[in-house]
Amino acid sequence: MNMTLYKALYLTPEPEAAVATETLGPLAIATYELPNDAPIFSLDDIDALRSLGIDQPSRIVTRGRDVTHAWAQKIFDLGGYVGAKWWSYYSPDWTAVGLWNISKLQPVGDPAIKISKQIIAKAPKHS
Repeated sequence: MNMTLYKALYLTPEPEAAVATETLGPLAIATYELPNDAPIFSLDDIDALRSLGIDQPSRIVTRGRDVTHAWAQKIFDLGGYVGAKWWSYYSPDWTAVGLWNISKLQPVGDPAIKISKQIIAKAPKHS
């Protein structure tokens, strides 16, 4: 995703992937619903990749921010999508989703999870 163009919210439908992503920094675990008709660009669709001029699917999920920013900008510039989804860097069985339009996103469940996360993040570290 490209934070110079938009703010993005990162999500995953798999709880395991959310925990694995925690290694990237402090995150809140929460549950959201997105309508099934919300247009999300799938980077796991070969025809979609071809429409972006991407001929090496293995170059989608990389630590190279210049690469990820380039494909994210192409999708953003197409318009009509609320975000993009791809496979996790840690496991191809996990889906990663980045949304730049969260207007249709609805929180579900107990907000105590988010509050607990904030408290834990502030707790002193044990040596």
